[in-house]
Amino acid sequence: MPGPSGEGSYQQRMGENAKAKRIAAQKACTLISSGETLFIDTGSSTLFFAEEVAAIPGLTVITNSAEVASVIASADTGSSVFLLGGEYNADNRETFGPMAIAQLECFHANHAILATGGIDAVGGVMSFDVNEVAVSRAMISHAENVIVLADSSKCGRIAPFVIGRLEQVDYLVCEEEPGQLLKEALELNKVKIV
Repeated sequence: MPGPSGEGSYQQRMGENAKAKRIAAQKACTLISSGETLFIDTGSSTLFFAEEVAAIPGLTVITNSAEVASVIASADTGSSVFLLGGEYNADNRETFGPMAIAQLECFHANHAILATGGIDAVGGVMSFDVNEVAVSRAMISHAENVIVLADSSKCGRIAPFVIGRLEQVDYLVCEEEPGQLLKEALELNKVKIV
């Protein structure tokens, strides 16, 4: 049952389109190299990504997701994990708010890896959670590359809060190619489709 945010609970979302999210996560790992610094935000897609990327040694990961932090730290591959503080949401196991953003601004990353509630040719990258948007925007501002993970159910989907415009995205990683309208908008904004 959808929550007030327009999406189901975190646990429910982990079971939705799991195969597609796993494929996208594996594809996204091809963009990451040992020794790089990553921002990883909260989401079911980014948790799948964390499970895959944890095998790459020597990463520095900054996240507002307690689940992502646990997965990376437990892999024992010599990666460093920084969990942002702030207000805590028990359902998503995430931190958010001004304290989280203030801490995030102390870092610079090679890549920001972001989950999304929807991505659309006009609306850009969107979320159903206003608290998550502020953290994701801060990650975009402090990263060299922005990688958006979206299983095909998110392509063309509209959500109420804008994370960023398509021109701010470097890569869209999806298990299959998006529809023609979105594909054309991505190409126009020089977004690489993985």
